[in-house]
Amino acid sequence: LYRTNAQSRVLEDALRREAIAYRIVGSVRFYERKEVKDTLSYLKLLVNPDDDVSLRRVINVPARGIGKGVMEALEAAPVVLPVSIDHGLSAHSLWSRLVGGLDNGTFVGRAAASLRAFRELIFGLMEIARQDSVSIAIGKVLDRSGYLQSLREERTEEAEGRIENLMELVSAAREFEAREEGASLGPFVDRLSLLSEADESEGSADARVIMMTLHAAKGLEFPLVVITGLEEGLFPHSRSSDDQAELEEERRLCYVGMTRARRRLVLTSAARRR
Repeated sequence: LYRTNAQSRVLEDALRREAIAYRIVGSVRFYERKEVKDTLSYLKLLVNPDDDVSLRRVINVPARGIGKGVMEALEAAPVVLPVSIDHGLSAHSLWSRLVGGLDNGTFVGRAAASLRAFRELIFGLMEIARQDSVSIAIGKVLDRSGYLQSLREERTEEAEGRIENLMELVSAAREFEAREEGASLGPFVDRLSLLSEADESEGSADARVIMMTLHAAKGLEFPLVVITGLEEGLFPHSRSSDDQAELEEERRLCYVGMTRARRRLVLTSAARRR
């Protein structure tokens, strides 16, 4: 049991390393979550602009004026290999159509302005990915794309949870950098792609470990319960620090978690948290 969904990532990675089957209740696996897959699509596009699946996923996420009509125009644009990109890329890819169409005046008006802004965003992020570390590159993708800001503007608990997941993805990148000498974006994207594909294909019938948030555990009981992350700011959550009523709710939630155990209860905290 854990307080926030974002905490599942490091546990999932550890269980995978030990080849222990697990199942998440009330949510999806970390690398299946929308915000994680959106970010992965941005990163894939920086590594390989020919990736049409990734381009379609993020070209209007967050909304930047590239709706259905603009996409139809992009799909129908003539095949022209633009001079301004690597000639090793496919002339038939959407990225080539986008850049070539802008260079040749195929797109006009608002469509041209929206596509031009997206082109400059991706070109700028490509340069960052070549120069900066993987974790810094991810942070700048989330910032410059407007993805993080769009979540902050929602001001909902769900959006806050998505932000926590994205921060956890940055932590995963830092762990990757610590393990891999000369870590670069390409190998990190390959690793995330494999994990995401594994999440989609793995079953949970043989799960030996069941994972869920404390909220999702209400009404359930288990022989053994492990509650993770009992640390100030995490559980109790930072939102409760200045609100007595919220702090009381955190205490009640802790009681819920502790009473899920029939025979054995384990409480843990991190000696050091990234």
